[in-house]
Amino acid sequence: MNYQKYLDNKLKSLKGTRILITGANSGIGFSFAKQASYKGADIVMACRSEERANKAINKIKEDVPNANLSFIKYDQSSFESIRKFVSTIEDEKFDVVALNAGIFKPGYDLKTAEGFPLTTGTNFIGMYYLLKLLDKKFVSKQIKKVIIVSSFGRWFAPRDYISYLKDDKNKLWKSYFSSKRMNFEIAGNLKCMYPDLEVSVVHPGIAVTRMVGNELSRFPKFITKFGEVVMKLFSNTSDKSSLCFLKDLNEEKVEGINYVYPRGIIHVMGYPTSKVLKPDKIKSDLLEVTSNSLFI
Repeated sequence: MNYQKYLDNKLKSLKGTRILITGANSGIGFSFAKQASYKGADIVMACRSEERANKAINKIKEDVPNANLSFIKYDQSSFESIRKFVSTIEDEKFDVVALNAGIFKPGYDLKTAEGFPLTTGTNFIGMYYLLKLLDKKFVSKQIKKVIIVSSFGRWFAPRDYISYLKDDKNKLWKSYFSSKRMNFEIAGNLKCMYPDLEVSVVHPGIAVTRMVGNELSRFPKFITKFGEVVMKLFSNTSDKSSLCFLKDLNEEKVEGINYVYPRGIIHVMGYPTSKVLKPDKIKSDLLEVTSNSLFI
């Protein structure tokens, strides 16, 4: 188990904690599922592929034989899949829902099932649609805490970032940065809407994950391989990035939003640290109104 000393000495037990993780079969989501299982949490993996989820479960159990993991099908690029998922968990209770699922740099002109640009459609619109459908569970406190994954790339989002909800203009880097800024801001909206709900934002730094080399990527294979080598030199591993989630779960409830990020230079890599953000300082009324119009 990588970073076992940190897990053993820095973090409390998660025994009795039930965690739902979207996109948990690879990358940071997989590492979070493994590390949280090691600390005793019960994990529900919400993933597109049952085959890949089962492979991930078996892989985790090689390191954590007593891990308690289960799978529910979930595709964040499809409203129908999201509705079926919410129906499946209608009577379920979760201590934590970690919204980790996302995609980076897919091929040009790829769309979600509803015709939205795949990057913003998956990373933000699908996530926001899920949050809307979970309203009753937030009100009834069947879900106690939500963790939203953002990125340092949000700082590079263009001024017209909201326009990327409907058209990515073949500018896929800007589309990705825009989606991560949207995720950051909607955390403020969520906390303002549900004051009793614990809301956190995790910026895990730059990590080596399948987002660069997934089956929908437009990168040529040689670029993908080269990129993986470079990223290993100048980024966190997925295991180190996922420590941000564990640190968040280790901290006391705050009055605001707990923001967890790497402590290194410009927050690209390093062990996690945190600070508290005021929800009304990062919320966006324009973003919420524009997003709501997409579901009519």
